[in-house]
Amino acid sequence: MTNIHLKTNKMEKLKQIEEIHSAGIHGLKAELIERTDTKAIYLRSDGYYEYFYITVLPEGEVFGKLYPERECYPSNESFGNNAWTCKSYEKAIN
Repeated sequence: MTNIHLKTNKMEKLKQIEEIHSAGIHGLKAELIERTDTKAIYLRSDGYYEYFYITVLPEGEVFGKLYPERECYPSNESFGNNAWTCKSYEKAIN
């Protein structure tokens, strides 16, 4: 599976495959396995699930680069508030 951007109505959607750099695990990736308009569930390459409310960032400039309106993977600070990690799919959907 390739790392692609899914686009609808000009807004960039969450990636199908996400490389996670901030978890402290080299080479950690997560694959989108389920989503609604407001929530997403990813299965990480280490067997854990991450589920979260989808955040939409507005169009704007960041460090001199222009970005369109886009959905984003949660930041470290989001976990425990609107994003969670768990070991089972059943826990992720409840």
